[in-house]
Amino acid sequence: MPDSKSFTYDVAFSFLASDLTRAEQLAEGLEPALSTFVYSRKKEELLGGDGMDLFAAVFGTDSRLAVILYRAAWGRTPWTAFEETHIKSRALATRMTSFLVVRLDDADVPVWVPDTHLYASTATDSHAEIVGAIKRCARQQGAQLRTESPQEMAQRLTRARLSHREREDRYRSPGATLEVQAEVAVLFDELVRLSQVIRAGPPSVEIEAGHNELECAVSCPRGSISLAWQQSYDNSLKHGLLRVNHWKGRVRVPRRPSERAGGPDWHYAVHYLPELSEHNEWVWRCHPSMDDFGDDEGGVLVLGPMSSPETYRALELADHLLRKLIERCLG
Repeated sequence: MPDSKSFTYDVAFSFLASDLTRAEQLAEGLEPALSTFVYSRKKEELLGGDGMDLFAAVFGTDSRLAVILYRAAWGRTPWTAFEETHIKSRALATRMTSFLVVRLDDADVPVWVPDTHLYASTATDSHAEIVGAIKRCARQQGAQLRTESPQEMAQRLTRARLSHREREDRYRSPGATLEVQAEVAVLFDELVRLSQVIRAGPPSVEIEAGHNELECAVSCPRGSISLAWQQSYDNSLKHGLLRVNHWKGRVRVPRRPSERAGGPDWHYAVHYLPELSEHNEWVWRCHPSMDDFGDDEGGVLVLGPMSSPETYRALELADHLLRKLIERCLG
């Protein structure tokens, strides 16, 4: 039976830090019909009080439905393990109806999740289908979908227009290139750090990584990636582009300014453009075809609502690229 009690949130998301962007995009797809909890939107509360008490309440009593963005490491980090304890306790009290699993990889779900439990998966379901599944589960738990009033719509669209204008001005500002270069440095450093952790094992994995200011490479015997940040001669972001080359074998790892990453067995390339998210943070959006790159106005600027999951913060992109490489080389 649906729970008739009052809840602070209709839906609360539990996820690894690397999946924050996906959680925010799903929450945006649910609002304003449902109220949602994503920890990045509650930074003031977390900083001003006891974060553990807040999370315990959110996942134990204050949310109608918990949505777990599940991959292999979920439940093994301190925060997700803490959240799992409260989600599981609530699930046992509600006969396993108070949560939904959204699978982000093919890892087996926790043993306490029944084999018959319905779940969504990014492998088979689109972003819109996953949003729809969450809405259905929330309604089954008693949530009432809200309809936005004309006044609320006007306020939301006005705020969005002002925010869009501010982000566009920032994107075209003289300092934008330096900001994105700093994001590139964060990305490169994280790829090297994660590679060192993987190499250390146990068991040890044969992997090597290094970078200079503009190029980075992660090299393995059975496959590698190299990244190159390319920008316009006029030092603007108009044609700024991150090219990710995939290789079939080992590549040269750049360490000095003059060194280039590369090898004999190039496979394919994926391209990412820097954008400003609706939260005014630099992110990288997958750009599948160079055929769409550039126009008379420098048309790489895309600042509208981002519904595609193919958008990553620097740390998220490092995690994503290494997962793909490891899956290809060791899977």
